[in-house]
Amino acid sequence: MLVALGFAGVIGALMQTLVLPLLPLFPSMFNVSIAAASWVATSTMLVGAIGAPLVGWLGDRFGLKSMIMLSLIALAIGSFISALATDFTTMIIGRVLQGFSVGIVGLSMAMLRRLWHVEGLPMAVGIIGGTIGIGTSLGVPLAGFIVSFGTWQTLFWIMGGSAVLATLLLWVVVPSVAPISKQRFDLTGALGLGLILTLILLPLSLAADGEMSIPMSATLLIIAAALLCAWVWHQNRTPQPFVDLSLLRVPAVSTSHLIALFLGFGFFLSFTGTITISQMPMHNGVGLGGTVLTTGFVQLPASLIAIVAPPLAGLMVVRSGVRAAIATGIAVSIAAFLARCFYLDNSIYVALSTMFLSGGISFAFAALPVALMSATPTDKLGASNGFNMLSRQMGAAAASVAGAVIVALHLDYVTPSGPEGFYWLFGLGGVSTLIALILALSTKTLNSAPLSQETLS
Repeated sequence: MLVALGFAGVIGALMQTLVLPLLPLFPSMFNVSIAAASWVATSTMLVGAIGAPLVGWLGDRFGLKSMIMLSLIALAIGSFISALATDFTTMIIGRVLQGFSVGIVGLSMAMLRRLWHVEGLPMAVGIIGGTIGIGTSLGVPLAGFIVSFGTWQTLFWIMGGSAVLATLLLWVVVPSVAPISKQRFDLTGALGLGLILTLILLPLSLAADGEMSIPMSATLLIIAAALLCAWVWHQNRTPQPFVDLSLLRVPAVSTSHLIALFLGFGFFLSFTGTITISQMPMHNGVGLGGTVLTTGFVQLPASLIAIVAPPLAGLMVVRSGVRAAIATGIAVSIAAFLARCFYLDNSIYVALSTMFLSGGISFAFAALPVALMSATPTDKLGASNGFNMLSRQMGAAAASVAGAVIVALHLDYVTPSGPEGFYWLFGLGGVSTLIALILALSTKTLNSAPLSQETLS
């Protein structure tokens, strides 16, 4: 069962980063700007931000196994659509469908809470939680290798087939669990949150390329702020809200979501930096002058360490506590962000610093769900894990836009540039992870003690 759930989690996470090495190719391929091309990644993350709580609620309401399988089916259909895409709109439609797979990990962890033996639960949750880091880290090198020996369409055909295989595997080996919630779905809350996120991210990305005027961008951001206030008011007054904001009153829960937000932001900025520096022409000590395959080789050590980190995080959670494990992973990633500002033309150094950064964040991500699980009621676990995935996706989507803005203003995929843009990328990533570390260390209720059987039962 753990293998089947883990495989599904990796497949879902892969789709977030699989297209990143191709972003330098999309502007000329589809005749769009750099900022517009970034929405091939941002659209998936934005839908994932909404889809994660949605499938979490549906899992609690209609069955966790059924929703994991439906998410994989949506991923398969979206992959096949993207493989057949001949224009930018069709590509975005396929990527939108793929975004619904983001909630798979949250649903899987909720299943483990119901089915796994208590003694081994921290390790199992750490492994499943770590599939996010494994999948996102594997996406870049896998894309580099596949595209070098095939075409970009091959990526989506393989992912669609893998999603079908994962669906069949789940159907055969994973038992069903009875639904435990009868809440109604808050459609207004879901659509409202999606509209708010779009109104925030779209003007920020398009204004950077001059495709939207500053007054229009400011107007949309003001509208988004007003809608956000109305959305919070609606969620607090609705008996069965899309996002249960009452859970945020529990310090361990709210801190877990904020940490996920800031780590998601930093993690994605690291990917943007790796892809840009790998394919940028060499000039004055900046750039590796490589191809998509170069990006894959540079990211490969990070992918391997992301596989090792989750079980190690599970061991540390059991022995030293959740907070110690989270803080350790974040501290390593902060040091790695600082290191990434140097030797921007040395492929070995870039690969090693990327490896430590990926390992640190994957370590923290693997430990984070255990803190959330120990503080969340069982009947709210699917929705709570979904909101945690929403937080990660919001951070990643914001980083996708921020990265596109920095690349458009300070860097370029095809012409030589100075190091200033990379200082912005890695500096913002370092600040984001530093905030996450402060949150982890300052929240004493983040289950700092080793977990006991009573805590998880």
